[in-house]
Amino acid sequence: MGGFIMKGYKDRYKLKISTIGTEIKIIDIYLSEDYDLGEIEVNSSFGLENITVNARKNLIERKVDRIVFNIEESPSMQGFDLLEALSNTPMLHTSDGGISIVGKSGVAVMINERLINLSGSELIQYLKSLRSDDVAKIEVITTPPSKYDAQGNSGLINIVLKKRTNNGLQSTLSSSYIQRTYGSTVNNVNLNYQTDNLLLSVGLRHYDIAYRVNESVSLIGIPTSVIQSDLRKDFNKGGGLNVNLDYKISKTSNIGFIYDGSIGGSNMDIVSTTNYMTNRLLDSILWTNAEHRKSINFQTLSAYYDLKLDTLGRKVSIMGNFLSNTPRSPFDFTSENLNTENSYSVRNESDMSYQVFSGQVDFTYPTKVINLEIGIKYTDIRNSSFVKYLNLIDEEYVIDPVRNDEFNYKENNYAGYISGFRQLSKKLTAQAGVRYEFTEIMGFSPNTEERNTFNYDNFFPSGYMSFAPNNKHTFSLSYSRRINRPNFGNLNPFRWYSNPYIYSAGNPNLLPSFNNNFELGYVYGGDLSITMYNQRLTNGYTSLTFLENTIQISNWENHLTQYNSGLNIGYSFKTIKWLQSYLFSDAVYIKSKSSIEDVIAQKGFTYYYQINNSIFLNKSKTNSILLNYWQNLPRRASNASYKTIANLRLGINVQVLDKKLQMHLIVEDIFKQNLSRGEIYFQDNTQFFNNYYDARRLTIGAAYRFGKPNIKTNRKDTKFDERGRAN
Repeated sequence: MGGFIMKGYKDRYKLKISTIGTEIKIIDIYLSEDYDLGEIEVNSSFGLENITVNARKNLIERKVDRIVFNIEESPSMQGFDLLEALSNTPMLHTSDGGISIVGKSGVAVMINERLINLSGSELIQYLKSLRSDDVAKIEVITTPPSKYDAQGNSGLINIVLKKRTNNGLQSTLSSSYIQRTYGSTVNNVNLNYQTDNLLLSVGLRHYDIAYRVNESVSLIGIPTSVIQSDLRKDFNKGGGLNVNLDYKISKTSNIGFIYDGSIGGSNMDIVSTTNYMTNRLLDSILWTNAEHRKSINFQTLSAYYDLKLDTLGRKVSIMGNFLSNTPRSPFDFTSENLNTENSYSVRNESDMSYQVFSGQVDFTYPTKVINLEIGIKYTDIRNSSFVKYLNLIDEEYVIDPVRNDEFNYKENNYAGYISGFRQLSKKLTAQAGVRYEFTEIMGFSPNTEERNTFNYDNFFPSGYMSFAPNNKHTFSLSYSRRINRPNFGNLNPFRWYSNPYIYSAGNPNLLPSFNNNFELGYVYGGDLSITMYNQRLTNGYTSLTFLENTIQISNWENHLTQYNSGLNIGYSFKTIKWLQSYLFSDAVYIKSKSSIEDVIAQKGFTYYYQINNSIFLNKSKTNSILLNYWQNLPRRASNASYKTIANLRLGINVQVLDKKLQMHLIVEDIFKQNLSRGEIYFQDNTQFFNNYYDARRLTIGAAYRFGKPNIKTNRKDTKFDERGRAN
């Protein structure tokens, strides 16, 4: 005889009882409250001392409002930084520019439901500072519920860290060397300290990254055509500090604060050649040599107070967030007309200041009938920018008063939501909610004395239902409505010149877009996932490029309606002990419409597939070879068509010294297929692009962990969703 007690979250589990080399019994469990298994009888021929009891989750789970990948159940996902784990996660696509869900644009990333306050390269470097070994699961939320801000058409990715139990100190040192055209380094230090009442996490990150970019863009029209070719070196250097502190005041309350700061520079050296043609005959050639230097100074501070009201789960959370971002971007260029030998030396300088404050109160109120969540939020956003255009005259930069610009922007958002969840039966769960948001906007240009003031309000409903007749099958149905507000740079009307005849500008009258998302999902046995989906985008905005005489202008416009209808299928193959594979495919039909007559909207089918393989070299599965490949076949969206793009990755991962030392070597884009190529269609011109961003690379990395292995890390949800718009 014997007994055991195990703890777990509300979920579905498989209880596996085995002796060495022999599986004795498997029991399916749905855990919604304390559960007594009663007596479990096994064959008396097995001695109790030889029996082990394990409860394991399925690799794939379908929740009422998200699909979950339990990466702690996958040996192939261990021993990497968090970015590498995300690149191996089904449905997700990573690049130097950020993270996206396959078939969608970039998404917001959360850790334990706390939105990360970084984007672009800074987000990538932050994720590289964290370890996949600390992650329990990755949740892909393609139709977010009402408790989240409605901002963002494309959904959310929530990274859930493992819960730790031991008090003490733990630290991790990691470093990577990346060889592309130029060499790069990434270094990270993470410290976690825990007592009975205190959780403290400190992370330091440093990076020095350089790579080569080849961009070729042609605007072929009648009679005028412009053909531009850029050779660019991007070199980004900087660092960041992240501090998370949580203090337990009593058994029912805790307080904490979170700080994240980034400093550094995002720089470019550009050599550009532009050919101007009339009726396909060359008129002139403009050569431009440019230096772009952008400083990074991004600071956020969040504070919170949580109070448990009773033992039934009722609680209140109060949060406040503050952001400051003050980038400065001088852009010096010299352009020379090779035909006339005229020369222009210009400095285009941008000084900006973003400030965001938000306050939020959330109330959780479970009852016997329904679990309620209610909350309110206020956000104040302020942005001021001053752009200077200076001509170099007699070795001094002189301001051009016509091309200078100043812009002040203010936005207030008021939001409230109510959401309810109910377990209708052991097999059926439902969730529904609605969010209301009211937005006031004021933009002012002192130079032109133009004032843009307007407000709008919207309801954002969401609904979900999940049915699991048994542990093998799960069906789900979901709907949500979302909004995508423009970034501040999209609204600012200043002109940003790359040479005297090419500039881009924002649009202060730009309005948000809306997205309605429907999904029907099915999961079988934790290995097979099938999702049918339909999305409708209205009032979508894109950047459009056109010619006015010889001036090339890029501006943002609301003009797009787009329908996406698709089917994706994912399957985890693990029948062979030394091999774990995941296959994912997505077939979608995209139909676009434009309200602008000159824009030629596109439609058509496209197909994406992804194959991730891990070949284990030992029984403990700590050493493995990685062989991953993805390909996106030609697709059409908005007024553009995109050619096939693909990437082959090969690597080896080794864990030694009881998994304390982790080393990996990875080669990416072996066949140089990760290129951005395509065409953009207008009535009076067609634009061609062919760009390569140095995707072929060799990465050598190592990480070493000191101290106790089970230290808890503090990752509090601050729901500061506005941070991504201030970049």
